[in-house]
Amino acid sequence: MGIILDSSVIISAERRGHTVRQILEQVKAVQGEIEIGVSVVTIAELVHGAYRTKTQAPQQRRLEFIERLSSDVPVHPVTLAIARLAGRIEGQQEAIGVQFAFEDLLIGAALHLGYEVVTLNVRDFKRIPGLSVIQLRTINRQRDLPSLSPPSRGRPADAAPRWSPFLPRQGAIAFKAGSARHQRSVE
Repeated sequence: MGIILDSSVIISAERRGHTVRQILEQVKAVQGEIEIGVSVVTIAELVHGAYRTKTQAPQQRRLEFIERLSSDVPVHPVTLAIARLAGRIEGQQEAIGVQFAFEDLLIGAALHLGYEVVTLNVRDFKRIPGLSVIQLRTINRQRDLPSLSPPSRGRPADAAPRWSPFLPRQGAIAFKAGSARHQRSVE
């Protein structure tokens, strides 16, 4: 069992200046020791975004971030089995009038690995039959979550911080897992 990080999670954290290590620590703080990976499709989406950057410095920073991500996190390829699964699901769903972006289907084919997908865009994945989706969402700022980030000023050193690398300081994250057939809270 493991999780695949969608590009929305990675982009959100990277835009806030967080390192790959910080992203992995935050996910493990909430999910526990679990295998974390990305799809080769996610890498393509990230590289696409880096080259759309209008200035050289941010582009170079993003490309270096992607290289670090690719070396620190397993990158799962689109195999023949995943291509067949994606094609079958897309064909079956289109036959009943359900359509989604093919790249989301390829990332969602993490179900072939028995993995869940962690995303900020649950809508993109929840229609993929059998896929378990973990949604990052904001929560009430009064609730504390486990985090490896430093505590805010004026709080005891042993108090859990109220923010995460994924969101600005005024918010925090919670994980909620679920699919059309399976709903569970991991908060």
